[in-house]
Amino acid sequence: LDGWTPVANVGLQATGLFFNRNQQNDFVAMAVVGLLSLRDWRAFPLAVFVAIPLVTVPVERAPVLGLAAAGLFLVCRRWPLLIPAAAVLIAGLLLFLISDPVRIASLTTRIQLWSDAAQHLAWLVNGLGSFQWAYPEMERAHNDLLQVAYELGIPGVLVAAGVMLYCYTWGPVVPRLILIVFAVEGLFDFPLYQPATGFL
Repeated sequence: LDGWTPVANVGLQATGLFFNRNQQNDFVAMAVVGLLSLRDWRAFPLAVFVAIPLVTVPVERAPVLGLAAAGLFLVCRRWPLLIPAAAVLIAGLLLFLISDPVRIASLTTRIQLWSDAAQHLAWLVNGLGSFQWAYPEMERAHNDLLQVAYELGIPGVLVAAGVMLYCYTWGPVVPRLILIVFAVEGLFDFPLYQPATGFL
């Protein structure tokens, strides 16, 4: 169902979704925000230990931005006067994370893919797995919302957005923070299509 094949089609060694560093860090970011939001000082050392993969070089962008967005959510709830300072810090973090020429090239490739895929969106559905069929060199859109829109059309986007909005509006704080990390990661990666993060 996931579409994983043991033979890589891009010339890289296939590691699968369970042993891929990028996907591991997506899950780590969600676990860290869940631990830190428990409001128990005993969870802090565990959260620091769990977060170690996030700071290994090269730093993955989407999980770090997801954690920053969850932090901004907490700041907005507790200290509204700090919102401008937090926004400036997140903008600086974003600039730092994309300043590397290799990362700029990766982002440029994704933007080109997003632009091309957006031109081929259907009002109804293209079908599950159709993105991988149309773009076998990438397999995933690296943007969950775009991939859902490509495969399931406007009805699929409305259902997905409705479920996310409902969970964000009515859920307890810890799941809402994890959902924020999940949604931000989904703008640049594919946590919905990974076994661990999709399950979470």
